[in-house]
Amino acid sequence: MRKLGLEGKIERLDPQEIYERDGWVCQICQSPVGRSRVWPDMWSPTLDHKIPLTAGGEHTRENVQLSHWICNLHKGDRFLIES
Repeated sequence: MRKLGLEGKIERLDPQEIYERDGWVCQICQSPVGRSRVWPDMWSPTLDHKIPLTAGGEHTRENVQLSHWICNLHKGDRFLIES
């Protein structure tokens, strides 16, 4: 069950602000994200939750990152191990 909607923290986020913060680089594959790409292009920018909502993560600036749509889709609700 998602934490969101129960006791989870929700911040109003501007995706463009997160994309700029992350330097238009996918935080999953570390490749550039094209600013002109739009959904449903698989290389379009999306917000990924570092700790998935299904695992108790929150919708906050600290818990979201830029990712390609396809990278986010492949990651699903798993955690990535940082090296």
